[in-house]
Amino acid sequence: MGLKNRNKGEVLFNRHFSLLILGPFLDRERMAMNRHLRSISLALLFWGATVSRLLSSETVQLEEIKIEVGTGKTRVVLVNSSPVDYSCFILDSPPRLIINFINDNVQSREGERKVIGKGLVEEIRSGYKAGKNVASYLDYLVIQLSKPSSFRSEKQGNSIVLDLTPIISETGPSKVEAKSPMVKGEEKKIGSLENCLKTAIDNSKALRIAKDEVRLAELKVRESARGLYPSLLAKLDRTDGTIKSLETGGVDAGFRETEFGLQLGQSIYQGGKFKSTLAQARVRLEIGQNNYEKTKQELVLDVKKAYHNLVSSKSNLHEQEGLLHRAESILEEVKKKYRLKLVTNEEFLNVQSQYNQVYYQKISEERDYSLALLTLKQLLNLEEPVHFEIEADLGFQELAISLDRCLELAMKHRVDLASSRLSVRFSELGKKIAGSDQKFKIDATGFYGRGGGAYETEKLEVSNSWYAGIKVSKALGGSTFSSGYTSDQTNPKLGQSTRTESNTGSVSFSLFDNLKNISQEREAEIEYEKALNELEETEEKVESEVKEAYFNYEKSLIQLKAISKEMEFRKEEARIAGEKGKLNLAPNSEVLGAEINLTSANTSYNEALAYYHIAIASLNKAMGIEKYE
Repeated sequence: MGLKNRNKGEVLFNRHFSLLILGPFLDRERMAMNRHLRSISLALLFWGATVSRLLSSETVQLEEIKIEVGTGKTRVVLVNSSPVDYSCFILDSPPRLIINFINDNVQSREGERKVIGKGLVEEIRSGYKAGKNVASYLDYLVIQLSKPSSFRSEKQGNSIVLDLTPIISETGPSKVEAKSPMVKGEEKKIGSLENCLKTAIDNSKALRIAKDEVRLAELKVRESARGLYPSLLAKLDRTDGTIKSLETGGVDAGFRETEFGLQLGQSIYQGGKFKSTLAQARVRLEIGQNNYEKTKQELVLDVKKAYHNLVSSKSNLHEQEGLLHRAESILEEVKKKYRLKLVTNEEFLNVQSQYNQVYYQKISEERDYSLALLTLKQLLNLEEPVHFEIEADLGFQELAISLDRCLELAMKHRVDLASSRLSVRFSELGKKIAGSDQKFKIDATGFYGRGGGAYETEKLEVSNSWYAGIKVSKALGGSTFSSGYTSDQTNPKLGQSTRTESNTGSVSFSLFDNLKNISQEREAEIEYEKALNELEETEEKVESEVKEAYFNYEKSLIQLKAISKEMEFRKEEARIAGEKGKLNLAPNSEVLGAEINLTSANTSYNEALAYYHIAIASLNKAMGIEKYE
């Protein structure tokens, strides 16, 4: 969507900037060229109509018009004596179906106005060809409808069958309102951009996932912090057994032993591994928070684009509806003049062509509005019914901002740039963690408790027992050297009356048991180099995005100024053409043409205004700020 708007903005800019510079010269050349092309077009139309009339000299009789009402639709059947060629289209305000007969050979005895009042059809009006020899030949039929409807037409033998279906129910929403009739519940109304942003943020699944990632990173911080503190284990052992006698006639003896106490473990020194791991977890948390903010900024930009495009489409649709209403009035006036032979056939065909152009442009704007509405609804991710009451005026206010200031703010506030810097820090800590495995490690462990053992026939007495030890290890390449010292005092065991005290020392060397440390160090070094490279690329990307957004903002200002000049010219042109039309000094086609040009300038201004606001939103996103003050 953003690329489409940008391309549209560039086309508008180039067109209106050229008009601003070369306007006076191009207008004179264009008017001469338009008159020449119009003469050629009208000659071709007249020639085609003449040939068509000659080729279709056989008269076709419209014998009957039938109205049939079914469930949810109304059928109109035109019964003809022979097949005919025709075209149909729907008009709004009021709703009516127009049937144009392509050839001049359809004869009818129907009156000019026939009241029906059946189904969707209120009345049928017949328009006949002008001239003494063609007074009974149909030009068109107008089927006045009771409500806006869609239609489907087909030929069945010699007849034309038209099926009409209402597109708006008695209690249903209009076709340009964003409602969800398939979902039950209280309707939610959304109007301002702030409402849309809040709704989108609250309902975004991507933001919920990003927030869950932040919570996971918080758990990782607590998990890493746990490694700095001692481990504590409460221990309780109980043994019940029987000593089997191997002597003949011997007696088996039952016994029991128990021991309980606290076991303690503490890493005194791990080469800084635990502290680096904790610091790395905190960096990961910051990266997660930045990713959440980045996802939010991207969503905000998408919503702003969709909202501004929707406002622009709504304004353009309003302009086209007003133009269509004026075009209908001018066309009706020209038809009356044509019947009275006050205008030429060329003028009538020209106005008819202009009217069709306006009608199809209005249909196109309706489709654009519907697509813009759908895009915004998808971004809001609403399940309940929703009705949009958007503000139709975007407003305009030029910002006092420089490119250097934009770059300065981007380097300070851009979250993905901050995340890249944190990634470098994360990789640097990873190097420290991998390097700590090659340093000295000192661990201490100990136990203090009570225990004892006795036969079942004896009283169980418990006494103190403990042990304390320390272990030192050092990686030597892929091997490990370790040494330990332990001192302990045990309680008397079964059948003993004395305790045991001992001091034990040990030295060991494990050959090639730690080869993975070498690969981990190299892997950490590579990750660090990649993070540095990604930081440089991100800085270049941020600079490029800020410059592109800033230049688009400047382009939108030039575009708005150029189109504003054209709007002034088109307003004056339409005013002069209207005054000349009132005095019969200008043909109706010239008046309608001026109205079309004015509406085109107005719609171009609406699109340029939306492009301006999208450019500002893109610039704010490129700088990493919510709104430039």
